[in-house]
Amino acid sequence: MNSEPEQHSRILEATKRKDGTALTLLAGVPDINYQDQDDGRTYLHHAVEADNLEVAKHLLDHDAKNVKNKAEQTPLALANKLHHGCEIQHILQERFGLKSSAANKCALNVGNYAGFPFNRVKRSGQTEPFSKLQQHIKTIDIGRKIGKH
Repeated sequence: MNSEPEQHSRILEATKRKDGTALTLLAGVPDINYQDQDDGRTYLHHAVEADNLEVAKHLLDHDAKNVKNKAEQTPLALANKLHHGCEIQHILQERFGLKSSAANKCALNVGNYAGFPFNRVKRSGQTEPFSKLQQHIKTIDIGRKIGKH
């Protein structure tokens, strides 16, 4: 039988790989909110860092908490800082009932995503297509809030 730190290490590696193994390993975890001895990060912190939406959803479905690590950072604060993807920010906001200015900008800051095709448009100075896309995203986001999308 693995010790808790060994099991934790295996789950973290699987979370980074995004190969689905983490979900199997998490099934046997007695404490879904286990915190690293070194920095106090939880599985949810690691899922956010790895931009692993599947693991983040699983953890939230199994009562993961928005606890602070030793740097006083919650998983939601980390998601807002990293801007990997809006999905993780949104599910954390919904679960914990928290809003932040960083997360609200998420839907409008399409340019935050490395490799996003419109980054090239934005850098080229041709702002009209980029502005239209931002407006479209804003419309969709507002529609979701009032139940029309």
